[in-house]
Amino acid sequence: MGLPVDAELLTNTDDVFGVWKMFIWVDPDHIAYSESSYTLARVFIDEIGGAVSMKVREFTMVDEDGTTQDLSGFEPETYWGGYYPNGKSIYVGESWYRFIITDFYYHGGKQYAIGSLEVQSGEPCYIALVRP
Repeated sequence: MGLPVDAELLTNTDDVFGVWKMFIWVDPDHIAYSESSYTLARVFIDEIGGAVSMKVREFTMVDEDGTTQDLSGFEPETYWGGYYPNGKSIYVGESWYRFIITDFYYHGGKQYAIGSLEVQSGEPCYIALVRP
């Protein structure tokens, strides 16, 4: 829901690459579904030939009522994209499923990132990342 007041934005693009833990919050305002859910995943962000790739390995989906679904048996998905003009935000995916990570930052000695997940149906989805 925004950057902490004392956050320090990452200035080195190389700090974006590597392994992150990701939290995906689907439909927090209950617009598209009667229940919200979230997913926990592991992602690996890399740069290959000037393009950004993100491999997503989902582990668990949790519905608002606490019901969990183990997703670890599915193969990881790789999404491709690039940088926004500011050079500090990335987008990966296709027009029907696009991760947009707008801010990478340091806070309290750890690295974090925030953004959104655009899906074709238009329901709101937010993402937050932290280094393991």
